[in-house]
Amino acid sequence: MEQDDAPGFAQQVSDVVRSPPATPPVRISHNSHEGLHSQPYTSRKGTLSRSASRVIDKYRRKRATNKSTKGNATSTRINSRCQPKCVVTLINSFDDMKKDLVRQTGLHGILQLKLTKVNRQYGAWLLSKIDVDSCAIVADLHKVIPFSARDVNSVLGVPCSGRTIETCNQDEVERNKRILCDIFEVPHFSQVTVKFLEAILNKQYSYPMSLKDQRSFKAAFVLYVMTKFLAPQSLANYISTRYISAVADIDNISSYNWAQFIVDDLMNSASLMPKRFHNSSQVSINGCILFLQTIYLDHIAPSNNDVNCETSPRIAAFDDDLVTRIIMNDMKCKHNIGFPFPQFGKLQASSSIKDAISSAEGQFSSILQDTSDFENFLDNPVRRSGQSRCTSFEPHIRPYPNILQQGYCFTMPTYKYA
Repeated sequence: MEQDDAPGFAQQVSDVVRSPPATPPVRISHNSHEGLHSQPYTSRKGTLSRSASRVIDKYRRKRATNKSTKGNATSTRINSRCQPKCVVTLINSFDDMKKDLVRQTGLHGILQLKLTKVNRQYGAWLLSKIDVDSCAIVADLHKVIPFSARDVNSVLGVPCSGRTIETCNQDEVERNKRILCDIFEVPHFSQVTVKFLEAILNKQYSYPMSLKDQRSFKAAFVLYVMTKFLAPQSLANYISTRYISAVADIDNISSYNWAQFIVDDLMNSASLMPKRFHNSSQVSINGCILFLQTIYLDHIAPSNNDVNCETSPRIAAFDDDLVTRIIMNDMKCKHNIGFPFPQFGKLQASSSIKDAISSAEGQFSSILQDTSDFENFLDNPVRRSGQSRCTSFEPHIRPYPNILQQGYCFTMPTYKYA
């Protein structure tokens, strides 16, 4: 029986193979999409339609968002030449001999630097909050942080006294360029670039170093640190001549007031802030942003063991993770109409700062009570001859020399008259 059925089954299989397909094959044209539309698989077509619809909706929402924010500076890209990572990488490779030469320049506080990141949005916000006339960060009416060269010394560990770094005229600039060319043994100052300085600083020297190598190393270190960290500007790979007179005097370089130069550079950067975000897609902020960041965070840092109040210089008390956490907690709102950075300033002064301020206010009040001209001044403002009634009294609180260690002192107060 099975043998009789075998030929019939083979014939059926042969007929199936030879029979034409139930539906004609789909012809796909390379020049058109006829084949795609002629496919009978409606479920596949429906899936593609839904995917395309989602993509189109997403694109339309993005267009609507861009139109709503058009005209605001929130899309402006912020650049900063302050690059502490380069400095940290460099000093971590220094041996004891090179570190001794760094200390001879007076910039020994840089050896304690641990921060490698710069929050450019936070730095731009801090610059926008600087009041140039009073040289202070004015975050709000109750959070005013004045700073001076002494504070730069406390935060960064650079000299805050000595000779002023003067701006040179063109003849003096050319003369100082020739001096530095002799120190570096190059024919033209244009050859003194960042890469050139890095080559000098990374060079392996035999012990003891010759006097010529010592002078070359110290000059290269000061130029490099000023360019990359302490007073950066948008000069790409070239060196600024603003402080060339002090660097040319390499044997007395530690006798210059580098801290005041850093303050002046920040004041200049802050004065340019109102002009920087007008119809600009990309801007650069100058100055030592990490100094502003450190002195501000030292005022608002939570009162816990994360920040060591006894660390000196103060910048050594902060690392990248700690700074990131504090900045995130200090953010009020991500959207800040008209500015390319969020709204910060949420955190208030830490308890240690408030205690120091209260103590200083009490000391100042006792001084006023002992002065006959200002007796009962705070409780009963008086009208003096030729002056209107005093409507407010604003004592200036200045951290000196360290905002957490040495307490506060008062400078000349401000009186406002109606």
